Amino acid sequence: MQKSSKMLSVAVQGGTLAVDVSGLVSDDWPVLLCLHGWTLDKQSFAAQRGILEHNITVVSFDRRGFGNNRLPPDFALETADLRAVISAIGRPVILYGVSQGARLALRFALEDSAGISGLVLQGGHVDGLQVTEAAGEAIPFDRYRQWLAAGELQLFRADWLAHPLMRRGCESVAPEVMAKLVEAYRGADLLTENALPKPMDMDGDLQALDLPMLVLKGEYEVSSRCQHAEVLAALPNAQSVVIDGGGHLCNLSHPEAVNRAIVNWLVNLPAS
Repeated sequence: MQKSSKMLSVAVQGGTLAVDVSGLVSDDWPVLLCLHGWTLDKQSFAAQRGILEHNITVVSFDRRGFGNNRLPPDFALETADLRAVISAIGRPVILYGVSQGARLALRFALEDSAGISGLVLQGGHVDGLQVTEAAGEAIPFDRYRQWLAAGELQLFRADWLAHPLMRRGCESVAPEVMAKLVEAYRGADLLTENALPKPMDMDGDLQALDLPMLVLKGEYEVSSRCQHAEVLAALPNAQSVVIDGGGHLCNLSHPEAVNRAIVNWLVNLPAS
C-alpha cells in the first residue's frame, strides 16, 4: 500500500482545523493522533514521521491559538475539537499527547473514550494531583503574561527556552531548532481570559479508565512531572518506558528511542 500525505479540513466551533494525515487510513493500520504541548505546534512531531515506516498513520494539527491555528484559544473547546477530528478520520485512534497535549488526551478519554484504542502520554499532567515542584520547575505564567502583554517576545522566548521543561535532555538539539519550535507562539492563550485549562480533579477517576496506556518518561524529566508519570504508570492497563538521556521533550531530542517504544507497544495492542 502506497503511503500518502493529505490535509483534512475539519469543521469545529468558530471555524476549521487543518489536520495533517500522513499515511493511508486503513482498517489494517493503527492511527496515531498527536497532540502537541504548550507553546508548540504540530511541527514538534516532525521526527515521529519515522513511525510511518511501520504502517502506522500519523495525524497532527495545530491546536487553538498555536502554530498556524488562528482560532481563539479556549482549552474548554478542545475536547470537542478532538472529537470532530476523530470523527473525520473515521477510524479508532491512539492519542499521543505531549505535556499539555497529554493533559488534553486524558481529559478527553475520561469524558468519552469512544473512538480511542489507547493512550500514549509523555510529560503528562494529572489534574487534581498534588505534587511538589523543585526550585525552577514551575512555569512563571504571571511573568510571561506581563512580558507578552508588553510585546517582549524575545524576553519570553529566551526565558522559556532555558526552562527545564524545554532545555533538560535537549542540550544536543541545536538552539536554532529549539527556537523555531516556539517562534509562532504569541501568547494568545495567556492573554485571553478563561482560555487556559480550568482546574478539575481527575485523580479519583483514573482507575476506571479502561484503555491501554503507554507512559513515556525522559530520564531527566523534571521531578514534578515524574510524580505525575508514576501515578499514570501505576494504572492497571499502563506500561512505562524510560527514555535514556531524554527530558520532558524526549520525542524531539531522542526520536528514535521514542518511536521505537511507541511502535513496540502498538504492535502488541489488540486489533481495533
